[in-house]
Amino acid sequence: MGEVHLTGELLARGWTSAELARSVRAGEIVRPRRGAYVLDPPGQEAGPPDRLLQHRRLVEATVPQLRVGSAVSHTSAAVLHGLPVPYASLATVDLTRDPATTGRSRGAVHTVAAPLPDDHVTEIDGLPVTTLARTVVDVARHGRFDWGLAASDAALREGLEREELDEVLRSMRRWPGVRRARRVRVESDPAAESPAESIMRARIVEAGFPRPHLQLPVRDGDGRPVGYADFAWPDRGVVAEFDGWTKYGPLVPAGESAASVVVAEKVREDAFRALGWVVVRFVWADLWRPHGITGGLHRAFALARRQAHVAPSAITSPRL
Repeated sequence: MGEVHLTGELLARGWTSAELARSVRAGEIVRPRRGAYVLDPPGQEAGPPDRLLQHRRLVEATVPQLRVGSAVSHTSAAVLHGLPVPYASLATVDLTRDPATTGRSRGAVHTVAAPLPDDHVTEIDGLPVTTLARTVVDVARHGRFDWGLAASDAALREGLEREELDEVLRSMRRWPGVRRARRVRVESDPAAESPAESIMRARIVEAGFPRPHLQLPVRDGDGRPVGYADFAWPDRGVVAEFDGWTKYGPLVPAGESAASVVVAEKVREDAFRALGWVVVRFVWADLWRPHGITGGLHRAFALARRQAHVAPSAITSPRL
């Protein structure tokens, strides 16, 4: 990622406004926002610009113009911390400024006035950014429950302690959206292996289903491991599996093909069924269909009741 330079800096170095405009049109430099340029963008062989990279450039172009007492926050901070975010939220840079400072939102910048204690601000690549815990809470307060849960799960996987979330939440007792953030904190689980699994769990929770075990280890009658269930309700005898693109796309383990991963998934699913589990499988599109998750789970629970009314015996406790 190239360094961001402001117009005044480039003009002082000998560029002219006409040269800058001509270079942008030719694709030789990138203008992430008005008055800011990247002189060494990635080569064309890198493919279409990644939207997260584009947003980071937009942030870098904005930060030099920040007022004292401001920090990158919310979705923009989530991008810098490497948390999952919905791409639809990347059009503007999110900033938080202390209420004692002045400023306003305009153009590609969205500014929130809120207290910024020193221990709520850190630095990433020289940029003032809300801490990981403050970022998770802000995203949960102002965003949707599903993406808040995805961000919180990911932060916990990266080592964020729940006590850090609790400390931030205590400082926001009467802030807007804090009840939603508390709910996200309660439902968060680092065992979720991907943003899609977090979003699926949000659908399950919002629909009122019992909370599932995540990555439940399953063994056969002889105690031999069969595999891990993405979502499991041992007392109902139901397993839900999620097929995300990360299983069959760029993150296929080294030395394996997408086809081999698919076969392994099928073998594991058949083994679950042989032990008496009812297995229901979901894909990414199900997350966004009305009743896509809830309908499938209702049918699976009903089938499990008809089949046995008892849970499979060959289960173990959830992986810690």
